[in-house]
Amino acid sequence: NTIVSAIALAAMLGALLSTQVNAESTEHVSLSIPNMVCMSCEMQIEAALTAVDGVDGVRFDGDAQQALVTFDAHRTTLDAILAATEAAGYPATVLAPDTDT
Repeated sequence: NTIVSAIALAAMLGALLSTQVNAESTEHVSLSIPNMVCMSCEMQIEAALTAVDGVDGVRFDGDAQQALVTFDAHRTTLDAILAATEAAGYPATVLAPDTDT
């Protein structure tokens, strides 16, 4: 029982440390995508972005023609994200961070 408890504790600690590392490397970037005009555009952009290793999620604001991309900074770069939108036919630019907090 002691060995099983020690293994279970080690597994829990490993999972906790892994979660901590991932939380520290998670970043968000807001993109302006001027030619994103419909749901089909959003679907194409989402497919291109989620194909990038390290992109964890994409949320869209179609009215503002913007996307918020969540990604793991240890697995991808902003350049790779921008290249993916460009390759899909939707060039994007990075929006300045919101400093009104």
